[in-house]
Amino acid sequence: ARSLERAREVGMRKVLGAGRRQLIGQFLLESFILNLTAFVLALGLVQAALPLFSRLLGQKLSFSLAGNAQFWLIATTVFLAGTLLAGLYPAFVLSGFRPLTVLRGQLKNAAGGMALRKGLIVFQFAASIALIVGTVVVFQQVQYMRGQNIGVDIKQTLVLEGPNTVLDSLYEGLFQPFKADMEQIPGVESITASAYVPGDEIYWTNGVRWMRRDGEESASSTIYTQGIDEEFLDAYGLSLAAGRNFSRERGADERSCLLNETAAALLGFPAPEAALDEQVVRGGDTLTVAGVIRDFHHLGLQKPIEPLIFLFRPDTRGYYSIKVEQAGGSLPATVAAVQKTWNTHFPDDPFRHFFLNEFFDRQYQADLLFGKVFGFFALLAVLVAALGLFGLSSYNVIQRTKEIGIRKVLGASVTGIVGLLSKDFLRLVVVALLVAAPAAWFIMNEWLENFAFRIDIGWWVFPLAGGLALLIAFLTVSVQSVKAALSDPVEALRYE
Repeated sequence: ARSLERAREVGMRKVLGAGRRQLIGQFLLESFILNLTAFVLALGLVQAALPLFSRLLGQKLSFSLAGNAQFWLIATTVFLAGTLLAGLYPAFVLSGFRPLTVLRGQLKNAAGGMALRKGLIVFQFAASIALIVGTVVVFQQVQYMRGQNIGVDIKQTLVLEGPNTVLDSLYEGLFQPFKADMEQIPGVESITASAYVPGDEIYWTNGVRWMRRDGEESASSTIYTQGIDEEFLDAYGLSLAAGRNFSRERGADERSCLLNETAAALLGFPAPEAALDEQVVRGGDTLTVAGVIRDFHHLGLQKPIEPLIFLFRPDTRGYYSIKVEQAGGSLPATVAAVQKTWNTHFPDDPFRHFFLNEFFDRQYQADLLFGKVFGFFALLAVLVAALGLFGLSSYNVIQRTKEIGIRKVLGASVTGIVGLLSKDFLRLVVVALLVAAPAAWFIMNEWLENFAFRIDIGWWVFPLAGGLALLIAFLTVSVQSVKAALSDPVEALRYE
């Protein structure tokens, strides 16, 4: 748009003897200098923004220019492409104008290309609207996953990683005294041992099949195996759909198992009650189903609920889950007391601990980061679109300077002139919304298909993104429109 304002300059230069090759060289040189300045500024911005992106990504980033051949190859290619793309169009179009046509003030007809410029504005705002929609959908999905009842209580749970240096033959004699001492600590409500904790991906899988009473066997199904003690269900707030929990007092429970509802259904049981006291074969072991646990989300809502078989392993050393009081106690003091007890019983093992709610939420960090990056590029796209619209509106105001002056002389109000100059551009944003809405819906719906539990994209997201784009467009255009509407009509009509 700015290049077209210089059409009169081109006309004068051609009248004074400048050739087309000379004009093309001038525009390309200007484009080269402009892109070089932008490139140098971009390098400075990259260095300044590195700490911000390091915090955003959660890892330290570094950027070095020295000896980075790949960077310089890509940067040089982009720089030259930018120079040519920004310089060739005005160079060839403007240098091809007939001087007489331009100097007579027939710029509008001579310039042409308005459809192309409007098309670029539509494309830029369509991209902006799509990115805004994507940002909203991503954050909605993350909030949905974090806000759902996952069926297991992970609040106020301090998890210790089990010891690695203790011999198996000595472990049982150390764990029970450790557990008893832990239960005496003020602020500790309960402690349970398990091979895995919620949020920890289970790699222990087996083929499991149902041994029917008539001697027939079901097809073998891959089921994830979890080892727990008798306190696990109560500590995590898990309930039984049928049957009973494990018990130390039942010596035969080491030959028993619990299933979750998904595993029971996968093995062919028509209802949780139907699985009770039935035999299932896991590997080479035949186990009796003692109970069926109601389904819960062991992993985040990105994945479906996994079929689980629970084995009675009261002395498992995977993790110790400690429920601490939610009120009336000092959490740091409780953690310190737990560490002291740990060091007493397992002095050769480091005290490795984490809080389960934070650990579980790590599963959503990639999606949360994706949303932040999406939002950053949405902001960037809106900025680029606004700059493009600003340039086009500036050109439009210059083209209609005399018209605005005449309208003011005839009594047009500032509001009327602003509306006149703005409506065409706002129509472009509406067109951009119509283009962006189906594309954004399709792309984000495909992204949501990666989640076992997902939101539905609300209709209101599209008017929200479109309204935001319209507001930005109106404010951008208004800067030029208000300035033109407040200008003195005498200046515009002085030479008419």
